[in-house]
Amino acid sequence: MRRIRELSKQLWFKWRRKDEDALSLVGLAIKLRLSLSSELNSKLDNLEQLSPYERKRRIYRLRFLLSRLIYLADPTKYREIETRIASVPELIVFRAIFGALATGEITDLLDYGTAPAHAVAQAISTTGFELSCRRINWEATATTQAWSVFAAYGIKINGSPPPRFDIVQICDWDERSIELLHSTDAYVQEIACLHGAYPDRRHDELLQSAFDTDDNVAYDLVDLVGGSY
Repeated sequence: MRRIRELSKQLWFKWRRKDEDALSLVGLAIKLRLSLSSELNSKLDNLEQLSPYERKRRIYRLRFLLSRLIYLADPTKYREIETRIASVPELIVFRAIFGALATGEITDLLDYGTAPAHAVAQAISTTGFELSCRRINWEATATTQAWSVFAAYGIKINGSPPPRFDIVQICDWDERSIELLHSTDAYVQEIACLHGAYPDRRHDELLQSAFDTDDNVAYDLVDLVGGSY
């Protein structure tokens, strides 16, 4: 709300707001899809011929483009994007993301933790798309947490689920999860108490709420300072 109040003071904001409706927003999204897709293709050309400094700058821009195309790209182009970036080691996480979007197979994606899992889950959460997972080794915490992200979104995953660790019980909430209100782990107990002693999951109403307008700034900053990607 603070950000909206600040923007509302600007004359351009009031002018743009008058023209925006559902149809115009879709039109803008399609234009942006075409623009970003075209720039992605051009930025991937001759990548190997760049100097180390130029390559670093190009990779940062490619990450920016790919992070937007997760949501804006034509779903029929996911496989094509995955193939085009497959030879770029700095984009290995995005390769896993677009591979999961193209095939629904998340086994490899889970190795990269929760951030890529959130990206895929957000992109497909309203489509009813089912995923599959061939993983049988759940020793790594990152993979279990990534699987739990999809569970929190209520996305169906075909395959053997991880053991019912606390994080799994919280995200894949059912009547058995109520026992976590009495957990000896203070953090787990607090999260369970926030959910409440309800037998049915309440995650959807939170996950489907509007995004914070400052989120993009935070995520882009992760790239700028050399984050997990």
